[in-house]
Amino acid sequence: MATAPDKPSRTEASVDGLIDENGSRIDVPPHSELKVANDHEATVGATGPTNWWLYGLIALAIIVAILLLMQVL
Repeated sequence: MATAPDKPSRTEASVDGLIDENGSRIDVPPHSELKVANDHEATVGATGPTNWWLYGLIALAIIVAILLLMQVL
C-alpha cells in the first residue's frame, strides 16, 4: 500500500472577519494573530458577570414583591 508524503500543516487560519455577540462583523487585518481570551480579560456590555448578578437581584426582588402582594391580597 502506498503512503502519502507528509506535508507540513498550516499553523494559521484564513479568517475574513469575526462576529461579535451583537451580530456585528469585526474585520480582521491580514496576517494578524488571534489570541485566546482568559477570565482576566475585560468584558463588553451586558455580558459581564457583574451585570448578571444585578439582573438576578432585580428578578429576585420582583418575585419577592409579587409573592408579598399575593399574601396581602
